[in-house]
Amino acid sequence: MNLEKITCQQVENKFAELQSFFGDLESISNNLDIERVRDLKQKFLETRQEVYLLLFDPEKIKEIFTDILKNAVNDDWGDEETIEGWVEKNVKIDAEEREIFIEKNLNLKRSNFEGFPCDIIVMSDLNLSYTPIKQLPGHVYVGGDFLIDNTNINEIPNQTKVGGGFYMRNTPIKKLPHNLEIDGSFTLHGSPVTELPDGLSVGGDIFVDRSLKEEAEKASADTRVKGKVFST
Repeated sequence: MNLEKITCQQVENKFAELQSFFGDLESISNNLDIERVRDLKQKFLETRQEVYLLLFDPEKIKEIFTDILKNAVNDDWGDEETIEGWVEKNVKIDAEEREIFIEKNLNLKRSNFEGFPCDIIVMSDLNLSYTPIKQLPGHVYVGGDFLIDNTNINEIPNQTKVGGGFYMRNTPIKKLPHNLEIDGSFTLHGSPVTELPDGLSVGGDIFVDRSLKEEAEKASADTRVKGKVFST
């Protein structure tokens, strides 16, 4: 991944934003406005995240990701261990590639999860269904099943590979990237996709709306889809 080197000026600019934040906080301290405080707190968290992403300190990125998960799931984590313990055991940060590497299933279905701070590699399943996430990072690799049903994700990144099944039902996605590679089955229902992309590779069956049946059958004939075509 080619990224520009971070300059001192970029970092100074970010901390200037923090200084501005504290100035705003002081200006309302005598006449407290709860909503304004909440807005300022959010701005602080976003600016802090941007600074650490610029510096890409692995420990800070792990801390940011932990906070994102805690804010998303609240008390509904469902795992026997704490989120901090789970992250420490299953999440690694690749500083050179600037990626989050997750070794275990990550099931965020019906949580308040809004997105990853950087590129991701998930070695097992990733379930983002029914979450408010709107955008995926630029590079996504999921070794198992990848589920984004009923989300507001509007684009699949060019650098996306799925090792299991890909489930994409009821999303606003209009176009799929070229050379999308899915080793398992592909379920595409209820999304405004009008054509299948060049270079699509599906290792299993494909499930599509009737409007895409002809396209899917053509892809199957071209051996880009190795399984059967099903339409409803």
